Amino acid sequence: MHSEKRAHTRFPARLRVSFEVGDRRVECRTRDLSLGGMFLDTTAVSLPFGTELTVTLTLPMLVDPAPVRCVVRWAIASGLGVSFLSLRAAETWAINQLGAVPDLPADGGACLVAAALLARRRGVPRPYPHPRFLAPRRGGTPLRLLIPTSPPSTRRAPGTFSGRC
Repeated sequence: MHSEKRAHTRFPARLRVSFEVGDRRVECRTRDLSLGGMFLDTTAVSLPFGTELTVTLTLPMLVDPAPVRCVVRWAIASGLGVSFLSLRAAETWAINQLGAVPDLPADGGACLVAAALLARRRGVPRPYPHPRFLAPRRGGTPLRLLIPTSPPSTRRAPGTFSGRC
């Protein structure tokens, strides 16, 4: 059996991407990703070998989607294999971060970051479910939520903590 020789390790990643073919915009997701390229999971279009395109890649670690120049290396019924022609330092860093944490969700991982910050409290109850960097300075007034998150009958008195976020 033929073994693949790759310069970069690839890992599963379901990220949003889009690219244009003529006057048509194609939106799809990646199946896997590496510093060398990615597989675009799409049946909407099939492009021949060597076709250059600019793919807009949404990486969770970056604020804005990144335009990346690619070239089609192979095509099958379920999608396209493309290699990167050029990556900027920001995209290289973000892809490396994804490789280090392959199960990070494509929404930017905000829920995991918030959970990690809240878990750092080490069991010390706080009167508000905010990460430590949002806590008031000594002698300051605690932050209060402007929008109730529970019905009035289940709300707790100010200064108490239910243990749930």
